[in-house]
Amino acid sequence: MANGKDFSLTSANFGPKGWALCFYLFFGYYLNTSMNTGWQNSLNYYNATYGWDTTLLLSLVSVAQFIGIALCFVLGRVALKVSTRKMAIVTGTIVVACCFGINFATTIPVFIAIEMIAVMSQVAWVYTLNPLFVASWFPRKKGVVMGIVTIGVPLGAGTVSKIMNWIGANWGLNYCLPFVGCVGLAALLLLIFVVRDTPEEAGCTPDNDPNMTTEDVRRMAAETEAIASGSPWTSVRMLTTKESYMIALTIGMMVLFGGGFMGTNVLRMLSIGLEIGTAVNLMLLTAGCACVSSYVFGIVDGKYGPRVGTQLCFVLCIIACAFSAAASYLTSIPCLVIGLIFGGGVIGGAVNFLTSITIEYWGAANFKRSYGILYPICQVPGSLGTLVIVQTASRLGGYQVSYTMMTVIMIIALIVFSAVKDGSFVKKSEEKWAAEVQ
Repeated sequence: MANGKDFSLTSANFGPKGWALCFYLFFGYYLNTSMNTGWQNSLNYYNATYGWDTTLLLSLVSVAQFIGIALCFVLGRVALKVSTRKMAIVTGTIVVACCFGINFATTIPVFIAIEMIAVMSQVAWVYTLNPLFVASWFPRKKGVVMGIVTIGVPLGAGTVSKIMNWIGANWGLNYCLPFVGCVGLAALLLLIFVVRDTPEEAGCTPDNDPNMTTEDVRRMAAETEAIASGSPWTSVRMLTTKESYMIALTIGMMVLFGGGFMGTNVLRMLSIGLEIGTAVNLMLLTAGCACVSSYVFGIVDGKYGPRVGTQLCFVLCIIACAFSAAASYLTSIPCLVIGLIFGGGVIGGAVNFLTSITIEYWGAANFKRSYGILYPICQVPGSLGTLVIVQTASRLGGYQVSYTMMTVIMIIALIVFSAVKDGSFVKKSEEKWAAEVQ
């Protein structure tokens, strides 16, 4: 079996089937931000065609994500007993069907229902179910895997405006979501024909470790199953552990920033006088920075751990918020560009760390139980990004107010997150509960 001398936590040697899983995860993350960010590109079509209010339509993503917290919680509990792959196939099919079917909706109630079902399903698919594959397939290489597959997040957010503008010019903006459906279909085909719940089912080893024998794999699987079946981390205990909130809510604030930042960037740049073409090109700049930072954060995670990586991401977030506020206050293009660069850095790392830190602190065997609670908590603030930025900007005096407020919030979040120094609280809690039983 591999040891520290011949096994690298930062190596991308995943094997053919491991890479197939990574591509599947990548498509999922690309779909997520393509749908959520690209949504703003097609609003004018529905406003011009049906007279539907753009502010209402822009807020649908955040509302659906917030309502979807309950779905994420339920699926997290169901995943303890039902195959992750089977659940992912169901949610993925719903997403793809909604993306292709939304063009048939001509009344706003039906349209809202389809859009919200699509958003809730894709959040559950991409963020509640797919991380379970990471814990099973790459319990030690989680950092570099997340760093690679989450490149799909900024790449989707950055390229979707260009792609949807091209689709709109050639076929009409109402065909934007069917494009997202094609991305989802690619992920779904990989899931059905290649991906399996565990590497053992695919004839592989965890982390594609070449030094593991078949006996090693069987023994590790048995140990993991034994720990998971006897895990003391019930829903009640997760919900009554203060560190659950200190970790999940603070990371959720970074996700709030990322979603609101990319979901409103085009509108924000237009508000300070930029042309749509320039705004779209600057989105590509942000996406490029985010793609690079996603991989870099994966390496940082592998070398220094997810806590250090998360703290660094918070620092970038604070800088991005401050320069974004200054850009709107001063109508400053240099401040805008600096904010976009650092904001891209945050987007590249924000979604990496809840998965990684949960595996690091609670362990792969406890991952389903712990992550199934932590992610819905994270989603409470994380789902509100676009809604918070849009509403504070429209009601309180512009995007400068939104990002000044976010700067203060991120400083507080960094302090709270840093108060959890390591994962020792997990072992202490387990020892305490074991002593109570005796």
